[in-house]
Parts: sequence; structure tokens; C-alpha cells
Amino acid sequence: MCITLAPSDAMKKLKTTGLILAVYFTCMALVRILLPLPETTPYSQHLANTGDSDLQRIAAQIPDGKTGVFSINNGQDAFAARKTLIESAQRSLDLQYYIWHQDSSGLQLLEAIRAAAERGVKVRMLLDDNGIAGLDPILKQLNQHANIDIRLFNPSRFRSPKGLGYLFEPLRMNRRMHNKALIADSAVAVVGGRNIGDEYFAVAEDSNFFDLDALAIGKVVEETAIVFDDYYNSKPSVPLPAVIDHPDETATPSDALTDALAALGTPEIDARLAASLANWRKVIADRAIDFEVTTVRLIADKPEKGSGWTPRETLAITKIGKLIADARHSLHIASAYFIPGTLGTKAFTQTAQRGAEVSILTNSIASTDVLAVHAGYTKYRRELLQSGVKLYELKPYQGSSTERSSLHTKMLAIDSQTVFIGSFNFDPRSVYLNCEMGFVIDSPAMAKLTASLFDENLQYGSYQPSLTPDRQMIWLESVKDSSNLIYQQEPNASWFDQVALVIIGLLPVEWLL
Repeated sequence: MCITLAPSDAMKKLKTTGLILAVYFTCMALVRILLPLPETTPYSQHLANTGDSDLQRIAAQIPDGKTGVFSINNGQDAFAARKTLIESAQRSLDLQYYIWHQDSSGLQLLEAIRAAAERGVKVRMLLDDNGIAGLDPILKQLNQHANIDIRLFNPSRFRSPKGLGYLFEPLRMNRRMHNKALIADSAVAVVGGRNIGDEYFAVAEDSNFFDLDALAIGKVVEETAIVFDDYYNSKPSVPLPAVIDHPDETATPSDALTDALAALGTPEIDARLAASLANWRKVIADRAIDFEVTTVRLIADKPEKGSGWTPRETLAITKIGKLIADARHSLHIASAYFIPGTLGTKAFTQTAQRGAEVSILTNSIASTDVLAVHAGYTKYRRELLQSGVKLYELKPYQGSSTERSSLHTKMLAIDSQTVFIGSFNFDPRSVYLNCEMGFVIDSPAMAKLTASLFDENLQYGSYQPSLTPDRQMIWLESVKDSSNLIYQQEPNASWFDQVALVIIGLLPVEWLL
């Protein structure tokens, strides 16, 4: 007698799963074949500082081997500085950004870039493809200009919906270029935490970011220009025409940009920026920037990080980690997204245990724009507090203001001597996935200035998580001319927020945050 056994349900599910995976990986392969990206790109190099432009003559005031540096705290000044440098450039503009919004400030800067190209300035733009929503028509028309060359970092092979790129190439598409830099005439550079958009320049209607940039002239600018070249010529950087369909040759390069600007019509924003623009134009014209002359070095990930895993010794976190390890007296950190992980928590704990004052400012659950990041942070909060680390969580509203605020600053101040200003967040994404950069500045004055974020004003502008003697978590809120408030749970956290924190905390997604 022959008995035939029917396949088990488990075997059927296994076969179905295998078939689905086979179809998925086949689709992934077909996408790469049918929508190819170029393996190599034309080599491009920055124009040398020959000393014959106005900005280069300003840079010539700095002694050889030194850098002049100036911090930009105010958002409107940050916009004005960028626009004035673009207007003042006579030879070249190199711009590298993670996000460029199609809003008033973003379009005004694009218009200034186009005007620079019209007067003969060579423009190179490297934009992360993740942060240019809606700009394809404008960028492809600007790229037609003989003096403008645009490349996209790790672009999606799909333009609409662009998110399909994450479905078929999740590893490549999760590696983003988070760098922010503007270099004018290879003489002046602005590096820091700000992307391009109204909320980064404190002119958005609903919510604005606290942020920090450094403007530099001198030795570090040449280093920054070389790093820009490395990124611009790297494999993840793809010429725009290879990704975005070439526009109609009969269209003028300014059509899309002019139409977008006309559609916005934002005289109120222009008025808010007018005073800062007038001031910066005068400062540049008079060569009167109040630089501090000191030693500045650039920390930057290798662009190969955008293609795959790179040796740990080449990562920005390795160099930043050495700065933290050197802290003996004080370590002040501001990080918009803060998930220290096991290794980071250990480093901060050891720093506090050897007697250094460790203070960390990040967003509260009410001020963060990414709830999942806050969920990642909460896993390490108790251990940090137990080790003596002081934590501050920014309130969503400052003083009597009705305008929502959020922290976007990425800064370290070490021993009132050294400061780091850049794009690096203390989270797994900045450590392992995103490309990051920033300036390490030897400046007691600037270190003290940035550390002053943690003065009395922060007591009133933040919630301070703490542990009671019986190890219960509480939040303290200092209130001027009134009794301090104590919260038994996250201030301003809704029921949904609290449930979401628990659920997200259980998911294996920390490496993506």
C-alpha cells in the first residue's frame, strides 16, 4: 500500500515565503538593470583661491595656517550670511545640503545662485535626493545653465513616487548625505547644522528650529573644498540629468523658478529678513566680519560611507569620540536627535564618573519632530541620570512665545576650550548610515559661548528629568517668580505618545533612527 502525505501547512508557508522573496529580489535586480545609474561621473575640482576676488581678499587677512571663525546663532542672520556670500561670489560657489525646501528662503537662495551663474560664477550643487521634494522641475532647468552643475547623492531611481526607491533598494537609499556646507570663491565657508528652509532661518509661520553654524575663512576652507571635491566625485553622487528627465529645450532655465517665486508672494518673510540682509551686505562690503583667529580642523565622513560600510577609524564618530574621551572638566552637548546607544552611554558615564560635568540638551517629547527618535532616547535616559549626567529636554514654547520651537543644533563644548559645530547628531543614523561633517574649533571664547546654552535661561526653557531617592523618574520645570513644577510622566505627552513610545521601543529599529 502506498500512502501519500499532504504537505504540512508549515511547508506551504515556507514555499510561499520563498516565492515572495524570489520575486522581490528579482524585481530588485530588474530595477537596477532597467533604471541604471552611471558607474562613473566626470571629474570636477574646485577653483583655487587665487586671491583676486573680494572674498579672497578678505581671506588674505588671516595668517597662514590659521582660520578666522565666526559663529552664527540667529536664524535670520544665517540666511543673510548665505545669501550675501552667494551675491558676493565672483569665481565659484560649491553648495552641499541634505534638505533644500521649495519655500521662500529656499527659492530666494536658488534665485541668487542663478544670478551668480549669470554673472559668470561657476556653481556646483550636491544635494541629497531625500530632501528636495518638489524641486525636480526647478533643478533640471537650472542645470541647463552653462555655469551650473548639479548632482544628487544616492538618488532614487523613481521620481514619482520617490519612495519606491526605499522599497527596492533599502540599503542604498538609507545612506544619506547629511552634510551642510556653502563655499564661496574657495575663500569663505559656512558649515553647521542648518538645512535650507524657512524653519531653519526662523521665518516659518508655525515652528522654527534653534540651530548653529560657523562661518570660516583661512586654512580650514581649503580642507572643506577638498572634502567637497571628494563627495562631488564619489560614486553615490550622480549627475542630475542621469536621474531627472531632460527638460524641453525650448523652455528657459528660469521658468520654473520664476513661477514658483511668484506663486509664493511672501513680503512678510522678506521684511523679517531685510535688516539682517542689510547688515551682512555692509559687513561683507566693509570687510568687517569680527573673526576670531584660531586653529580649526574639519571632521568629515568619507563619501564611501554612502556606498556601504567603511572602516570605523574613518568615521566621524571615531574622531568625535576622541574629543569626548579628552574631556576632563566639562562636556556640554546639544543634539536634536539623541540616542547614545550602549557605547555612547558608556562613554558619557565614564566621563561623568571621572569628575567631569556632563550636560546634554535634546528635544522633549513635545518639541521633537521625530517621535521614534525620542523612543530610542528614553531607553538610555535612566542609566545616564544614574551616572550623574545632567539631561535637559527643550520645551516646545519658550517664555511667552506662542511659536513652537524645536532643537536642531548639533554642538559639543569641551573643557571650556574646544567646540564642535556641525551636522552630527548623537544617534545611530549619524554614526553608521549618514555622512556627516563639522568644524572642531580651538576657542575658549566660543566654547564658553556655546556652553552658555546651559545657563539659567535653559533652566526655564527646558524640562529636567531626574530620579527621586527611590529611583522614580520625574521631570522638573523651573518657573520664574513661581514654585517649580514636578511631573510624574513626560510633560505634554498624550496617551497616544506614551503608547507609541512603548511600542516603538520594542521594535528592532534603533539602527535606523
